[in-house]
Amino acid sequence: MQLGVSNFAVVVASVVLFAGSAGPVRHAAAADSAANLFTIRGALTCRGGIALPENAVAVVELRDARFADGPLVAERRIPLAGRHAPIAFELAVARRVLLPNVPYAVHGAILVDGDPAWTSDAKAVDGSAAVVDLGTLAMTPYTAAPIRWTMRCGDEIITAWFQGDEARVQLGDETFEFRQVMAASGTRYIAVDDPTTLFWSKGNRARLTVRGKEYPECSPVLNAAEVLVGVEWVVEDIDGGGIVELSRTTLTFGADGRVAGSLSCNSCTAGYTVKGDSLTITQAASTLKACVPALMAQEERFMSIFRDVRTWTITDEGALVLRTADGRTITARRG
Repeated sequence: MQLGVSNFAVVVASVVLFAGSAGPVRHAAAADSAANLFTIRGALTCRGGIALPENAVAVVELRDARFADGPLVAERRIPLAGRHAPIAFELAVARRVLLPNVPYAVHGAILVDGDPAWTSDAKAVDGSAAVVDLGTLAMTPYTAAPIRWTMRCGDEIITAWFQGDEARVQLGDETFEFRQVMAASGTRYIAVDDPTTLFWSKGNRARLTVRGKEYPECSPVLNAAEVLVGVEWVVEDIDGGGIVELSRTTLTFGADGRVAGSLSCNSCTAGYTVKGDSLTITQAASTLKACVPALMAQEERFMSIFRDVRTWTITDEGALVLRTADGRTITARRG
């Protein structure tokens, strides 16, 4: 379901199109004739027929389906005032706001106190039709996505996820699962299979202990580029082709805007500029020692991608992925 908390912030801020189940249309479609409207009908239902609180509000959205969180095109809100599912709805959209040959999808949800409580999956609709009847959209309880922190604990970068009374911490190539326990202050977690592995957060700081080893105090990484700098990244894959066995290709991004690397046989240097998730490599060059043919081919392949890098990301597993505009990639992990 694409209708997460961030999307609901957009919904809350947007103009109400309908008020109540039979209220007048209060958007541009009101001035359009029926022939110029795209009408979507259906009903929202909750599994198990759960009772909804008095302040519950049903929301139906039409979004551009070309993107994961596509732009909101139109919505309808229905204050329920004690009504229960199934909740019939009709959403009329001015056809002039729809783009030709663009896929659209409908999402349904129930808000309680302004927060999502129930949500439906996306339902594709044909924007060229005059009327679309979706039938029943089944909703399930909404589960918020985990909160994610990237933190520096001395020389180590960790990623921590929090959801309810559970936490997960990625440290290098290890992942630890935690459960919350009682604490006099802050929020304290103990690993599910090792009482000597602890994570204790207090405000925006935290303490991490792994198998009895305590790391320096952890603080949030405020600048995403901090994750890149001062770390030796060991390349494990070049555009899906792996690397030559026993070879070692590395990159180290310096705070001075220079990056240096080892290509197994030769070395390389370049300038770099990082802004958000964009990464530009400039003046990339390598030494010219003769190597065995397999390493020479790998170095050439690496440099052809490295020179063209445009973006960088850190995956949930902690891998650094450098990507070109045409989709070629270099994947590396902390050494």
